[in-house]
Amino acid sequence: MSSKNEIYTEEFLRNRIAELRDMKGISDRTLSFEIGRSKSYMHNIMSGRALPSFVDFVAICDYFGIEPKDFFDKGVENPILVNEIVDIIRKLDDEGLRAILSVLKMLNVNQT
Repeated sequence: MSSKNEIYTEEFLRNRIAELRDMKGISDRTLSFEIGRSKSYMHNIMSGRALPSFVDFVAICDYFGIEPKDFFDKGVENPILVNEIVDIIRKLDDEGLRAILSVLKMLNVNQT
C-alpha cells in the first residue's frame, strides 16, 4: 500500500481511471454511460475540466469491480484482475485454497 504521506492529485485520479478503462478495453463514452452519465461526462473528467463526485467515484469503482482502496493502491498493477481472482478464491474450500496456495508458491519461485 502507498505511504500515508502520499499525495493523490487530480492527475493521479485521471491516470488511474484511464489505466482501468484501458484494462477493460472501453472508451470514456462507454464508461460514462455505464455509470449513468452523459456521453461527455468522463471526457470532461479526463480533460481536467471536472472531477467525479464521491457518488460517481464509487460508481466508477463498482463498475470496475474494485474497492475505492484498490483504486489508490499503486502497488497493484491490475486491481480488476486481482479482485476477480480474490472473489473466486473466497468461494473455495480448504482443499481448493491449499491447491491455489501451492500453485502461487510455485509461480512465485519461478519468477524470482
